[in-house]
Amino acid sequence: MIDLKQKYKNEKRGYNFIDIENPNGTRTAEFHTGHIHYKSGTEFKPINANLVKTGSIYQVKDASYSCIVPEYADDWFTFTNLFGTGSADSIRMKPIGAQHVLGSKLDDYTVWYENAMGSGISLKTTSNNQTFKKEFVLGSKLNYADVNLSFEVAGSITSFSSDGISYTIDDLKSLTKFGDLKLIANKETLIKQPIISDSGEEPKSQNIKFAIDLDNKKLKLTKVLPKEFLSGATYPVYTDDTTSYFSIATGDGSVKMSSGLSWDTIHNETNGIQISTGSFIQILTGSGATTYICRAFFPFDTSGLSANAIFVSGVIGIHPYIIIDIDNDGNDFIAVVGSTTQAGTGSLILSDYSKCGSTHNPVLCTGSIDIGTMASGTAALFVLNASGLSIINKTGISYFGMREGHDINDHPVSDGAGIYCWGSEKANTKDDPYLTVYYTTGGAPPAITSYPMTISLGTMV
Repeated sequence: MIDLKQKYKNEKRGYNFIDIENPNGTRTAEFHTGHIHYKSGTEFKPINANLVKTGSIYQVKDASYSCIVPEYADDWFTFTNLFGTGSADSIRMKPIGAQHVLGSKLDDYTVWYENAMGSGISLKTTSNNQTFKKEFVLGSKLNYADVNLSFEVAGSITSFSSDGISYTIDDLKSLTKFGDLKLIANKETLIKQPIISDSGEEPKSQNIKFAIDLDNKKLKLTKVLPKEFLSGATYPVYTDDTTSYFSIATGDGSVKMSSGLSWDTIHNETNGIQISTGSFIQILTGSGATTYICRAFFPFDTSGLSANAIFVSGVIGIHPYIIIDIDNDGNDFIAVVGSTTQAGTGSLILSDYSKCGSTHNPVLCTGSIDIGTMASGTAALFVLNASGLSIINKTGISYFGMREGHDINDHPVSDGAGIYCWGSEKANTKDDPYLTVYYTTGGAPPAITSYPMTISLGTMV
């Protein structure tokens, strides 16, 4: 990956890319699914999402948002949307019923409030490149039927939108629903679809509902915790509230279909039942109490490419952190497919499950990588073939997906095979999914026989 902190000869930068000139006159462009830069005046600078202690609070300053993390859990958490043009919007959220618990900084991005919501329920906040996440952490298997995990929300909000439906403040007397929630004022600020996940060796997760209430002019968001999930979970269990500025191409993630029905039914289904976005992405097949398939989506905004770029080579890199290879039968591999036809670039919906390339015989954009050769913490590099290079869009979004071999070959899995990899909301850019394109702007391109490329990348200034 290109070192974003360095300056390069004839470099170009945008919110999600860097494009540099190589010593031999060719160029290398690196695109991320999420943002890696923010705009300061007319200059794009690398995002630094570190939480910096300022007096009694923690702040993020070098991003397209700012946030304030209070010293104590019972105070207001503030997210200010600075993205794009127009006046900034601030959204404040305070956990209802939180105790006066002092936060402690666990690392550059994380503040922890032990037992903030009472015995066994803590609060964790994490700053990422384009999101600010607040998670309730359920430490052990208690009786959570009576637990009320809610936030009071305040700020410059004039209307709401979810799933294409617009609401005024007065519409929200009582509403329970899945989906992202846009808070609209001068800008669009997103509260992303909440998820609950556990700590199993192969973590389980599912989307959950928000109950939205307006009581005495106070807006309240309450998590609807699924009792069945809690009863069978491996603890600790995490459930998030993630706030983000709205942007065009951060819809990386995966869609899962799972049920007790046959492999063919699961494989050929139109809609999934669960979406995973944020910091982790699943590319999996499995069988047990239920059969499941997870298909991944990686939309890259490649509109920053030169209009006269002639592509020589390309690679998509991901970073696995959980690897499952029980079905080591020759179908246990990962490959890039395309083009995907996901409904939007900012988020995923359940019907995207059947849009990760063709259900049967999808076009392969790369060779395959055997899951048994992958290693946690080591990038897996997928070299684009001619079909993959043809998907790269110089004026818009390049739509790629990934699927596991049993899914691609429509071969029923006996136990399980696949990976979890980091997504664009991981707390630093080094673990992002990324697309590297090596190109010229005229003349005969040099022959490239392997990747990584043997040329030197960039000339520092």
